[in-house]
Amino acid sequence: MIETVEVENFQSHKRTVLELSPGVNVIKGRSHSGKSSIVRAIRWVLLNQPRGTHFVSHFKKKKEETSVGIAFTGDKYAIRRRNGTATNEYETDNRKIK
Repeated sequence: MIETVEVENFQSHKRTVLELSPGVNVIKGRSHSGKSSIVRAIRWVLLNQPRGTHFVSHFKKKKEETSVGIAFTGDKYAIRRRNGTATNEYETDNRKIK
């Protein structure tokens, strides 16, 4: 189960941290408030979709990175994807996967 989602410079999110509860969670908000972006951010980390760079936030400055991290319950396993001008990598257990 996903416990935490951290999103930075991804579509409409400058920085968002979601703490999820066990069971069913609902993300609600007005139209164009970034609800679907959360789902796309999770897909970006786990499935490498969307591809390219069209997901990068308009908030992002030139030297900043787009980053999405997911922490899972149980063994506290976590994965983070980072993308920037010189970076396109995954991190897990403090190891980088390019």
